[in-house]
Amino acid sequence: MRRMRAALVLALAGLLAATGCDEKDLRRHAQCVVFDLSTRQFTCLREFKSDLDGVHVEYVERVRSAGDGKNIVVELVSMNGKKLAQITDPVEKQAFLDFADTLAAGGGARALFQRDPFIDSLDRMAANYFITLLEAGREPIRPGGEPSLTFKIEPRVQDRPFYVLTVSTTVDHEGFPLECQEYAYSPTGPVLVSDMRIVSAIKWGESGGPVEPPQQPIVSRVVLDSLFQARDRAQLAGVTLLLPKQGTLPYGFQLAKVEQITFTSTANSRRQLERIEMFRFVYSDGVERIDIVEHLPVDAIPDTYKKAGANDLVMLQTFGTLSIATLVHDGTQVVVESRVASDRFHSLMKSLVPLQ
Repeated sequence: MRRMRAALVLALAGLLAATGCDEKDLRRHAQCVVFDLSTRQFTCLREFKSDLDGVHVEYVERVRSAGDGKNIVVELVSMNGKKLAQITDPVEKQAFLDFADTLAAGGGARALFQRDPFIDSLDRMAANYFITLLEAGREPIRPGGEPSLTFKIEPRVQDRPFYVLTVSTTVDHEGFPLECQEYAYSPTGPVLVSDMRIVSAIKWGESGGPVEPPQQPIVSRVVLDSLFQARDRAQLAGVTLLLPKQGTLPYGFQLAKVEQITFTSTANSRRQLERIEMFRFVYSDGVERIDIVEHLPVDAIPDTYKKAGANDLVMLQTFGTLSIATLVHDGTQVVVESRVASDRFHSLMKSLVPLQ
């Protein structure tokens, strides 16, 4: 599944001055902060830092885009201050290589609008977020010589992160993300979750060589027109689809995409390559997503989870504001991924019901 690719804690009360915006301002600001990275040929270095709950992650990656609307590669340059050639410990070296593979495949923590190449809906974004141009006490930032503007992107409901996003204002590059700080709401105030910034000059018109993303085990990907079409195709594949019960989605989220994906995997007892039918449902509020992927349980799932009527959580992973859950409901393996607050995320998992 491709997913492109989203500073200390600011004293928001004094430094970020929020001015009133009407709906036209919101939509105009939304257009200013949206940029499809895949549509311009460029190369640059990007630094990502995160420090939450005692877990520190810091790495520099090289981003190369072909400018053809689809192909981008991300290459790990250093992790926690070390390049691969500087690492002597075999465990640390393997961790570097594994993380490099994760980034190359589109995984890992991503800054805003770098998880996917384009936004689902400007109107939905403007309806669910306050997008404020910050003008008080912040000098223009010019990474790599790019003039810029800084916006605060704040959800109307505080059960998901907010962002301080600095974008280029250069002609033909408007909206290119130069910096992005992600904040989570907490009882004691905003908490900085991640900080992304461009740390080199952006070489426009240069991709630094062939841009060839790693091969993925996807045989086909089909966008489906409706939930009913997905249900009928899933029945042929022997999969019972489960979706959030009506009225249980967090505020502002709507179904944005339904896909059937055929991929190959060796996650079976015979370790043989076989095809698996997977169904993906993407709900979006215009910025954040709730990604639900469903298929028959793989052999690696213990038999106790596969019994009739079993509805069990198999694994839950969290990183910053990102939560990823794997569960088995009535014979269907479900993976749910989102950045909504943990209580809303757990409620979402419990709300899954069969699609009738």
